[in-house]
Amino acid sequence: VTDRRGDYDLKDGLKFKDMRLRNIPESIYKEFGVRLPTSWQKRCNHFFSEMHRVEKGVECWEKGDLDSIVGTELSNQDNIRMVPDILQNGDEFFFPVFTTAEEMGEYGNNFSNIQRHFLEAANLARNNEKNVAGIVINAFSEPFVIPKELFDVIAGMKSSFEQEVPDNE
Repeated sequence: VTDRRGDYDLKDGLKFKDMRLRNIPESIYKEFGVRLPTSWQKRCNHFFSEMHRVEKGVECWEKGDLDSIVGTELSNQDNIRMVPDILQNGDEFFFPVFTTAEEMGEYGNNFSNIQRHFLEAANLARNNEKNVAGIVINAFSEPFVIPKELFDVIAGMKSSFEQEVPDNE
């Protein structure tokens, strides 16, 4: 039964419009998902694959083992991949790092951006498909290149920033 707004009555007074995918167990979707329209199936597949990806990331975070996912291609069932963009200058490749969003300019509009502590940049630069010559900071304004020979030094550095602990902890 439906009213004019498409409020489908479900069991026990629930309305279809109030249902959320996050409240549906994946096992139920796997069993009955073939009954959904194709566009809904794609959305569900994307949702559940993202949930698995996030769970893996949380697991690594809790173990303190972020290095196990550094340099890996993250993908979901829709084959959406996050691969770092590598800049090329002649025959050399560089891993780009920007100090602010403004430094990226229009370049930043073409990619998904992640914010990481700079000391993690060496591992990110080292673990990709290209043999990078270095990390380039602010490539489009006043570029500064850190050669790959310094990656081990950077990766071994400790941050001079202390984490702030809230008063209630």
